[in-house]
Amino acid sequence: MSLVPKEHGAYGQLIFPLLTSLLVAGGSLGSLWFVIAVVAGFLVHEPLLVTLGLRGSRARRELGRAATVWVTTLVAVLLLAGLASLRWLDQSRRWTVILPLVPAVYLFAAAATGRGKSTAAEVAVAIAFSLVAVPLALLGGPSIATGAMVALAFAANFVLATLAVRVIIVKVRGGGDPRMVTVLRRSVYALSVGVTAAAIGAALGGWLPPRPLVSLVPGVAAAVWIATNPPPPAKLRAVGWMLVTTSTLVAILLIVTFRLVGG
Repeated sequence: MSLVPKEHGAYGQLIFPLLTSLLVAGGSLGSLWFVIAVVAGFLVHEPLLVTLGLRGSRARRELGRAATVWVTTLVAVLLLAGLASLRWLDQSRRWTVILPLVPAVYLFAAAATGRGKSTAAEVAVAIAFSLVAVPLALLGGPSIATGAMVALAFAANFVLATLAVRVIIVKVRGGGDPRMVTVLRRSVYALSVGVTAAAIGAALGGWLPPRPLVSLVPGVAAAVWIATNPPPPAKLRAVGWMLVTTSTLVAILLIVTFRLVGG
């Protein structure tokens, strides 16, 4: 048993938006403080579940005291580092730090009530990690549109991947649920079209830079392919690596279009 987060996919959802935002927007001391706050928020999840007894009575009995210490320490680091980062953020833009907190609060509430593995909770994780790009990009200097584009690219990628993987699981769990498979598959298609159309509209309206829109393509293509041709659960590890590759492509396209092509 360990107090380290067990959801391996969440590590990628944490790292990709953070690194991409720093490489696209640059960094500052405020960026460092904000990254520390985000990492602390990520690490507090597992010890909090242990403290609440949601990892079982044995985990609470054996790790409860250490978990309580870690929760207290990490929450303190989160608050102090978060407040410290605000010094480098223009007062009119400080509201952006609330963006990732909204889905994060929902996630912790869901976890506390035993719904931490639900589709909604997993979507909340994806959105929360993606939205850290907005304040982090602003701490590096560029316009809010830069952070919004990075956040949108990863949110679309992560959320679509979550729904697509759910198609694989629901297709076989408990003998399969054809109705839910259809609902999830149509959700992937609808969200893919909706996000793409909204992003193009935002770019035409001058709210998003146009060239980085290409970063939406890998996530949309991968999710549509998986939802349309769901492999057997035995291939989930291969699907996981495929999604890591997709996230890497999203990051590369964002970095290239912003840094080398100029957004």
